[in-house]
Amino acid sequence: FLYDVSLKPTGDVWLKGDYPAVYCNEKWYDSADGSLKHKNTTSSSSSVTWNWKANDGTKFEFATTFGISEYDTFFFEQHYTTKCSNANTSFPPTNESYLAPPEIGAAMHSSSEFPSWRADSDDPSLRLVSNAMGYAQWGGVMAYEYMHNGVGLENYIGGYRGGPLLLFDVNSTSASSLVLSPETMPLSNMISLRTFCSRIPYSKSGPATIQNNTDYYQFDLFSFPSSSLHECEDACRKTPQCTCFGWNSQQENDSDVGLNASSPTCYLKYSTLGKGASFHPSGFFCMDNAKQSIVSGTQQYVETVEAGTRFRTMLSPLAYRGQTAAMDKWGNALRQLHNTTRTPTREHDISLTKLSYYTDNGAFYDGNNPMNETLFAELGAQLKKEDIPVNYIQLDPYWYFSEHAWFPDEILYPSGMQSLRDNVGFPFLLYHNYWFGETRSIYEQRDNVSFSFNPSYNFLNQGGSRTIWTVEPSQSESFYDHIMSTYGNMKDVNVASEVDFSNWMTIAIPAMVKELGATSKYWTGMASAIEKHGLPLQYCMSLPNLMLHTLDTPAVTSARGSPDDFPDDSTRWKIAYTAMLFWPLEIYPFVDDIWSEAVEPGNPYNNATRRNVELQVILASLSAGPIGFSDGINHLNKSLIMMTCDSNGTLLHPTKPVTPIDAMYNPPGPYRPSGEIWQTHTTIPYSKGKEGEVNMLFFHSLVLVDVDSPYHLVGDMMWPIPSNASLYAVTRLSSRSLCLSSSSNDATNGCVTILNPLDGMDLQSPPNPNPSDRSYDLLVLSPFITTFNGTYAILGELSKFVSIAYRRIVSLDVSPSSGLFHISLQGGSNEEVAITFARLCASSNADSNSHVVVSTSSFTLSAKGSGGGTLYTPC
Repeated sequence: FLYDVSLKPTGDVWLKGDYPAVYCNEKWYDSADGSLKHKNTTSSSSSVTWNWKANDGTKFEFATTFGISEYDTFFFEQHYTTKCSNANTSFPPTNESYLAPPEIGAAMHSSSEFPSWRADSDDPSLRLVSNAMGYAQWGGVMAYEYMHNGVGLENYIGGYRGGPLLLFDVNSTSASSLVLSPETMPLSNMISLRTFCSRIPYSKSGPATIQNNTDYYQFDLFSFPSSSLHECEDACRKTPQCTCFGWNSQQENDSDVGLNASSPTCYLKYSTLGKGASFHPSGFFCMDNAKQSIVSGTQQYVETVEAGTRFRTMLSPLAYRGQTAAMDKWGNALRQLHNTTRTPTREHDISLTKLSYYTDNGAFYDGNNPMNETLFAELGAQLKKEDIPVNYIQLDPYWYFSEHAWFPDEILYPSGMQSLRDNVGFPFLLYHNYWFGETRSIYEQRDNVSFSFNPSYNFLNQGGSRTIWTVEPSQSESFYDHIMSTYGNMKDVNVASEVDFSNWMTIAIPAMVKELGATSKYWTGMASAIEKHGLPLQYCMSLPNLMLHTLDTPAVTSARGSPDDFPDDSTRWKIAYTAMLFWPLEIYPFVDDIWSEAVEPGNPYNNATRRNVELQVILASLSAGPIGFSDGINHLNKSLIMMTCDSNGTLLHPTKPVTPIDAMYNPPGPYRPSGEIWQTHTTIPYSKGKEGEVNMLFFHSLVLVDVDSPYHLVGDMMWPIPSNASLYAVTRLSSRSLCLSSSSNDATNGCVTILNPLDGMDLQSPPNPNPSDRSYDLLVLSPFITTFNGTYAILGELSKFVSIAYRRIVSLDVSPSSGLFHISLQGGSNEEVAITFARLCASSNADSNSHVVVSTSSFTLSAKGSGGGTLYTPC
């Protein structure tokens, strides 16, 4: 029973089948050692089912099914035909003094293994860890903390902190790709990496040294006899700070290390000391002969799996289309399977459509410098004075009663939330996170309601002094319905919701981790209550598998895609990589707490200067997610802020969030740029005037960051691929002013260049006049459209970062009689909108086939915010 995955038409084996196994009633049943035996196989046109029977009579069922035909997707199902109790599982896998939040309760192993595929480093025929196979993964908080990509499985993080695994051919710019992920119960079903190896003995001549192996850490090791790998893992579960590291069944003389190996020996990791040094002389180290398997199964801390439980793992392949197309296909299949429709929809979600003001960590006003009623009144007055169209304000945790209960802090807001809302003039996005032990009694005394709460395992809150609590999963919906009702009964106070520390609330609560389905019940209950009140929900610090769970929680519409945006630069701006996971799930990433000025005296970060201000605003616009400025009251740069929205504060977004071009996932080399190149696009309906004939025009955008060396990009390296039948007018942010200030209509000044996607173009970031900031540019590719009246390209609203925004440009139409272009626009009441366009004309220069004439037309929208007109310029 071994099953390989090969990709047509070459037939190359990408995944080599390994033996299924399952842990049940405190015992491993493994088809590799015969304790789990194949009984029979049944098949149909759409599935193959293997029935298994353990040597003690216990039965299990594994199945492979063909999924949604148009997506060519496959599913691997584990079916528990008997109840399994695993009461010996320990939680967490650390000692009581260990306080690092991401680690506590972060299950790294599974207690069942189907599917499982070998990933050997010593077998060149297995491409998974060869120089031809790359991977990308998302892991940790914001799906960002352990976001890795590379060749083979270097630095791979599986288990609770991991998520979907993207595999691809690194020797191509249009790579064949596979996406492997849980399909059902992602908070209990997970992908992990099992590692085992032969022993490399310590020599008396001196300690062995790790050579050419950065994938493994140095360990103190100890050993004891065991009969199988799974027995080793089982014993390790009972040992604090220990996971199974290796197993060897050979009977050999261990006199060099003083060990009696008359029986197989299990080697256990006892502590992690760091990379690149020699290991402890009492143990062994796994080097080139490592054996690895990718496995999918039940997370290791689940104590009971009832008979009838089913887990499905999804494998979504795509040949020769690239990583972005593969993730798009994977997401489409998942959304169709789960019938996912976000509520509110994208265009009815205030957090995704309207400009906001934020007070999270990294803001001028945060928990260390909180806004009181006086400051809020000043902020409201300043926004109105400058006519900055903020539509709502986010309040971080300082707003409510010391995180004990969800009502306002009486010192900061003694007049209450309705009064605060009326005085500041804006509604709020109200934040919440975990609770404390006193929460239950507070609500009992205040509201005469009773809810049960579960504590974390010896876990401290952000301030370092308290155990955190979450409501009992079965009461989650009723609890959140109760607290949301407090503000639902007020007029326009709470218009959106944010939940923070979702990683701690997922992995630090034993009651949630040990009971199968409890985590899902908790998050589904919360989202259902918030949906009932008509609010969108934003996740913060979420783990990747929690993001997969949003397929069944439609109220979740956005999620933080990067850590708190403090003034230091680091890599917090790299929102595109998180978006690659969020966007296929129809979740929009949020770039946290952007500023509109670099220098803001009095800020709570030792008066730090913010770097790359404009770049962060550009990326927030291209994220297609919420945009929240967080400047000091007297430091709001209106001109920069208004480049993100219309006069009503409606956000001007592309259709899709910005994501890396596929080449960014390749290892350094000829296929990968020297810096970052990211892509997005906007689609606009286009009609040629014939009834019913409407097409979608694709306007592509590229972001360059620190691309110091020229990189040649051709059309088929983008997604979607630009039409080879069209020429494109290319504008750059760095030269937009040339389009607007040219004294002549001819674009010979460099405002526009003409691109044939087959020929491609060389890309390089222009130098930044501020040497402490990154070099960057923003390119927009607009297709030329030919009618009998001329050939035109819409360059868009060049005063906005997203110059072609689908919320601004409603449609383009061509008159069947005149051949002239008509553009339909929307925006604020009586707003002035300037649209720049280009016409491709025959050239009088014998050395050139054509030249471009650029023109700008201004339109005044109606009182209801609609309008438009004809675009024409002579050659």
